[in-house]
Amino acid sequence: MKKKVLYICEATAGGVRKHIIDVLDHIDTSKYDMSIIYSEIGADEVFKANIDTFKKKGIQLYSVNNFVNHISLFDDLKALYQIVKIIKKVQPEIVHCHSSKAGAIGRLAAKICRINQVIYTPHAYSFQNQTLNKNKRNAYIFIEKFLGKITTLTINVSEGERQYAIEKNIVKEDNSVVIFNGITSNSISVNPIQNKTIRIGTTMRMEIQKDPLTFVEIAKRIVEKYSNVEFIFVGDGQLKEELYKRIRMYKLEGKVKLLGFKKDVIDIVSTFDVYLITSLYEGLPYSVIEALSLEKPIIATNVTGNNEIVIDGYNGLLFEPMNPEKGAEKIEILINNRTLMRHYGINSGKLYEEYFIIENMLDALDKIYHNVKPSSKRIEPVFTQAVQSFF
Repeated sequence: MKKKVLYICEATAGGVRKHIIDVLDHIDTSKYDMSIIYSEIGADEVFKANIDTFKKKGIQLYSVNNFVNHISLFDDLKALYQIVKIIKKVQPEIVHCHSSKAGAIGRLAAKICRINQVIYTPHAYSFQNQTLNKNKRNAYIFIEKFLGKITTLTINVSEGERQYAIEKNIVKEDNSVVIFNGITSNSISVNPIQNKTIRIGTTMRMEIQKDPLTFVEIAKRIVEKYSNVEFIFVGDGQLKEELYKRIRMYKLEGKVKLLGFKKDVIDIVSTFDVYLITSLYEGLPYSVIEALSLEKPIIATNVTGNNEIVIDGYNGLLFEPMNPEKGAEKIEILINNRTLMRHYGINSGKLYEEYFIIENMLDALDKIYHNVKPSSKRIEPVFTQAVQSFF
């Protein structure tokens, strides 16, 4: 008999959307009766384009209009009421909530409906943002602690995220597990850099968490010294106008190209020579995993999530967040050493094949849905062996 699983996710955009689509595309519907509660307001074009495909697979979709990202007592209570009604209609055995807002309202609704198995994947905790003021961070931590008491299992997407939650007494060793995000292999051939122009690019939302302004500041420092480098930014968001303003101020129009939101992200990333990510905090970024699958060397901020898939000196280089000078220094190392650039790229491909293929993620989820806790897989031992063999 099929297991009934209900997904609850307010924000079906960016990495959360990527995760949801990949799972629903590949999950065995002969074993699972899948349903999803989502917010049409929070859904991006890619998610909406997949709705008909989900329906053809027999996946039930429920849109909740009052499911909004910002805190609103009126909207949140209405969303809670609607979600409770849907849960009672669907009668799932498992409720799996994705991201902070859905994790709050969804877990409360599941508790009200007395669901026995309540799973939560935060995809990065809000309080990981070190730029938040102390009172707000403490409030988020308090909420997560409270909700942790009604959560059967927390799935963290990186070991750093999990350890941070353990330190804050939000989860315990026995009710949390790490499952790395995984993606399907792409069929794009990877060729060593041959053009004189070096393309440094990123694919991320233009939001505070991703710190796109540091991306522009790094670009400014590089193009002042190197005429054969261009920067590509794929993505959209609330900081778009500020980015355009900064680019005009620095006269970088011909060197920093903002492509906006694109569906063919993999095709564009395949043209990059170096992938750059400047985020302030992460869960485990899909954008970097996609770059790994394309054998790209990575320059990344040294934050949770990034520093588990970018091993400093192995498949890329790390720098401190909000430090464009250090970021530019790391990029210069690769600009001046194309052999090292290619070496890091090859190692990125090795890490992807070992840890981040979608089959690993789906197998671990399958175990959890059948009440078997999978063992968390760590990268460090394999990395240590690889470094020793290299030297």
